[in-house]
Amino acid sequence: KLFITSKAIGGLDYTFVHIDGEPHERFGYIPMQRGVFTIEADERANVIHHPGGRPQRVSLQDNHVLEFDPQLLHYTSDTEGGSSGSPVFDNTWRLIALHHAFETLPEGVPSPDGSGSRIINEGIKLSAITIDLETRASEEVDSQAARTVLAAIQGSDSIAGYFGARGRKPVPADTLERVVDVYKGTNDDIDVAFWNVEWFNRHYRQRVGDVARIVADLNLDVWAFAETSPQATEALVEHLDREFGHRFEWAASEPDARSSKQTTTVIWNPLTVRGRRMDWPDEIEPYLTADSRDVPDLNFEAVDGLVFNRYPGLFRFEVLGRAEAGYPTFDFNLVPLHLKARDEGAKRRRIASEILAAVIKRMIEHHGASRDWLVGGDVNAELATGQFQALTGSGFLPMSAEDEAAGAVSYLKGPLSLIDTIFLSPNLAKQFGADDFFIYAGDVRKPDYVREISDHRPVLARLSLSRKARTSAATAAHWGQPTEPRAETDLLDAVLKKARREPAELLRGLANKIERQEA
Repeated sequence: KLFITSKAIGGLDYTFVHIDGEPHERFGYIPMQRGVFTIEADERANVIHHPGGRPQRVSLQDNHVLEFDPQLLHYTSDTEGGSSGSPVFDNTWRLIALHHAFETLPEGVPSPDGSGSRIINEGIKLSAITIDLETRASEEVDSQAARTVLAAIQGSDSIAGYFGARGRKPVPADTLERVVDVYKGTNDDIDVAFWNVEWFNRHYRQRVGDVARIVADLNLDVWAFAETSPQATEALVEHLDREFGHRFEWAASEPDARSSKQTTTVIWNPLTVRGRRMDWPDEIEPYLTADSRDVPDLNFEAVDGLVFNRYPGLFRFEVLGRAEAGYPTFDFNLVPLHLKARDEGAKRRRIASEILAAVIKRMIEHHGASRDWLVGGDVNAELATGQFQALTGSGFLPMSAEDEAAGAVSYLKGPLSLIDTIFLSPNLAKQFGADDFFIYAGDVRKPDYVREISDHRPVLARLSLSRKARTSAATAAHWGQPTEPRAETDLLDAVLKKARREPAELLRGLANKIERQEA
């Protein structure tokens, strides 16, 4: 039912097997946590083992961790031949490594910790084993077994991030080198999250520590937040730097917004991406500040108003280190969304979808923008409502629809997860093909403490980037076929159809109307 192993020489010296029955119900079990920094130098490394094949022994207290890195742990615990494969614990009995080997110090070489111990032990860290399993999960051999084991491993890796090695193609043949390659491969992929933090703009002083803890734990490259403010985001970035040593840069969709106003902001890791907020072109701005009551020939109900209740900012990102590593450069645009909620926002959400599809097409065709776009966040409606047909009909790929077809999920499950979505531009979806483009959020367990902060879960995406040059076919990827005409069941459909056919005309009409109002 399950067998997966890694060789001792040049590998990680582990084996996982299936055990019949439910022995854990009688004997208990040891939880596996993938945290890479769960132990520090001079802490204890306790081992439960069978030295020399004898009955069980426990080596505790008279031992020290000498040094550690993301792959290996060295310690002075008392072991013998036959102890290999035993669990290594810290003093709180967290599993930190799998005992692997020992070496006796030559005469005259002092004990490294001053204890007089002549034995130096080596353990394979659980975080390294997890990385190896993740690389094997994407390979043809052992993939199912690797995924089965990964489902039992909790937590996230503070170096590799929430996604770990998923979507990365291992290059070195040696297993330890593959682990190192994953940890160094920061320009092989970009991890992006959209998260509605629920009234963070008003309560950030009380909640900034909790939000920062999640951001630091998941270790992503770019975060787009809703229901925040410039003031709250600045406080978050300062807390991340002060408490966790994580330096982020940030920008706001509405830089001058007061703290009392909900808006969207973006933060990013300047070690992996170069980001900045961009101004939309003057001809496009009226699209984004339009009021649904200003669309020609329509009389909306009193509950209608701004199509984009929160202004959709435009942010551009460039992945760093690609050219230096000899890989093709990659840049993309990001638009964080927080659309009008509840039933009275349905019409505005449909118009917003039309506007976004037309605006992005015009940005690419007339303003030289990158063809790669991520548009997402709290869209406040499920895809099944059909309110985002203009985006999906233009070739945009919603994460949840793509992953659902593949039998997976594309979001962290929660009460409101279905209304938080990431739409990927068709060129981005086609850019690298199935082997290189990767979206994931299926079998990694979310931190339980997320629910304490917001009913919304972060929606996460990994873009796993190709190391090959772009092909001419990929460069020429287009927006797909025009959408099929919808039945004109009401006046709104007719106007939206006109917007699809003549976006420039609608822009001019909106601009003239706003200009008359200002006059």
